[in-house]
Amino acid sequence: MTHDYAKRSKTAQRPAARRNSKAAPPKRPLWPALMVIVLVAGLGYGLYQLAGVDPDPQVTQQTLQQTATPVVKAKPKPKPVAKSDDGYKFYKLLPESEVVPAEVEAYRSTPKSEADYSNHLLQAGSFKRSSDADSLRAKLLLAGLPNVTATKATSSSGSIWY
Repeated sequence: MTHDYAKRSKTAQRPAARRNSKAAPPKRPLWPALMVIVLVAGLGYGLYQLAGVDPDPQVTQQTLQQTATPVVKAKPKPKPVAKSDDGYKFYKLLPESEVVPAEVEAYRSTPKSEADYSNHLLQAGSFKRSSDADSLRAKLLLAGLPNVTATKATSSSGSIWY
């Protein structure tokens, strides 16, 4: 079969032209790279110049110690603050008032026996396995906490917790 390439449409020729031509990468400006090079060179030159500076021969260890002692200046005494009345009464009422709460017997806690008495109760963890509870108990005892106990409790659903 023969093809007539001369009568080909222009749209058919464009993809072939695009495939053959390589796109040129965009040109980046050169000045940022030159600025970096100039700054690095300037830093290097400055460090080289500082390395060549000789110490002052007149400075001795004694003068260094004299300049190293801190100078302590006396602090000025603060001015007394004048209490301003400004028409507010709480400046006088608060220091003079004292609130004593009423004692209620129902709020007083008394242990049933001396063995049940404790000042504080802290639950440090809750575990399904007793070995996990024992390991935490050992860590707390080694940390210096006295009277650390692990107890067994059964929940309302029947699961056992330590």
